[in-house]
Amino acid sequence: MGVFASYVSQHGHAFIDRALYLPKAWAEDSKRMAAVHVPEATRFATKPAIARAMIERAIAANAPFSWVAADSVYGVGDIEIALRRAGKGLCSGRERQSSLPLVGQAARRRRNHQGHHREPFPSRLAAPVSR
Repeated sequence: MGVFASYVSQHGHAFIDRALYLPKAWAEDSKRMAAVHVPEATRFATKPAIARAMIERAIAANAPFSWVAADSVYGVGDIEIALRRAGKGLCSGRERQSSLPLVGQAARRRRNHQGHHREPFPSRLAAPVSR
């Protein structure tokens, strides 16, 4: 299992970073770790912590990216804070049961059309990150 970072542009895509993810039970079992040749210095880290370290390395290397896409398992806390501080955006998956509050123009459209046929859900609710 692992966490991977891929750079994608109009010219193609390539993996730029990767890290081994070990469940806590594995990381705390030194015999198991030795049996599969995991380096002794390897410690447990959550997937979001691993992803944040990758993002910080990409920023330090001046990788030319504007935003990061991530699965819902990575959440938005520390990762979002690190990206916002660097002037980058985050596109994060949402769990099926969660809902997004409608804001701005989308909320006004929905209120104006209550009881009537509603317009399709707008594809762009948030403004892009400005530079």
